[in-house]
Amino acid sequence: MMAHGMRTVGNTPSGKSVKARIRRTTVDAAYMATHLAWFDTLWVRNRKIDGATILMYHSVTDRRNRDWINPSHAISVERFERQVRFLKERRTVVPLSHLIDMVDAGVTPEAGTVAITFDDGYLDTLETAGAILNKYGLPASVFAVSGWVENVKAPWVDVMYAAMKRRVTDQFSIEGRNWRVGTGAEAARALAHLGGRFIALEAGSRDALLHDVCRQLCPDLEMPNLLMTWKDYKRWMKLGDGFEVGAHTRWHEDATLIGPNALRSEVKHSKDALEDHLGIKKPHFTYPYGRMNESTEEVLRRSGCRSAIGTEPMRPVVGTSDAFQLTRFDPRGPQGRLGFLTSGAYPDMPYTIARRQTGIA
Repeated sequence: MMAHGMRTVGNTPSGKSVKARIRRTTVDAAYMATHLAWFDTLWVRNRKIDGATILMYHSVTDRRNRDWINPSHAISVERFERQVRFLKERRTVVPLSHLIDMVDAGVTPEAGTVAITFDDGYLDTLETAGAILNKYGLPASVFAVSGWVENVKAPWVDVMYAAMKRRVTDQFSIEGRNWRVGTGAEAARALAHLGGRFIALEAGSRDALLHDVCRQLCPDLEMPNLLMTWKDYKRWMKLGDGFEVGAHTRWHEDATLIGPNALRSEVKHSKDALEDHLGIKKPHFTYPYGRMNESTEEVLRRSGCRSAIGTEPMRPVVGTSDAFQLTRFDPRGPQGRLGFLTSGAYPDMPYTIARRQTGIA
């Protein structure tokens, strides 16, 4: 057993993670160079490209909560405010409902049009991000996991991360497999494996497995409350016009794995909760983990929601877009990356260059 106290997850990255990080850094550098040289703006103007971008945030962290939030869901308050300032000065930020109105009317937004969204309903979305957005006069939407609002202190990804970071043992056993977590690299590998495993489970099995992991790693783990209540969502809506709330299922299960009947139940509970607590009758919807397919789209079309948004493949929102096949991207990263990806040049510019290099017509 090792001594109690804060411990680092992933201090020594594996060769695979190092390669992924190098590739990501290289791509980000290319985006930044393209943006700083105004190539993206010239590309949009010369090719007369239009279309909007939807951004996807989760938690905006500061010293009060950053040690509890999984870094894969976090952006620092300093970086978030820099991005918001950039969007205020260089882009046209609209409420999500306004963007969907344009799609319904067959109108293509001008290049540089942006909608801001947050998933999972972190309390810092209201208290930190909301204050910054209000300061710059920009609207945003937050998507609530209805079952979490009154029954869960923190998303499972954060509970698992906190348990691993505060682990008091150098090994644990789960589903018949022994894991060593004495080093940061070992802990990071275990965390990545468990994350993939948890995504594939239905909520009850996921929570039971999570409880077992936490019991072994950090028996006295006590998570702070990281999520908004229904009262907090009302406060969010009172921040101003365009501060909207949408549905994000009941228990945050992968919509592509649980089957149509279970998905209908998940969406109905989330939708009904928004109507009961906030008076929202026809909400927008975002898929947990961004995952959707033809089967899930059919369920959402019949659900009474106004739109359904995933993550892949990244497409701009235009007048011919299907409101139930919209996508978003994660804006974390260097400022130049945000600038390029919201300029309207993406994904047209990289796709065109790739086609030319490969000779594909």
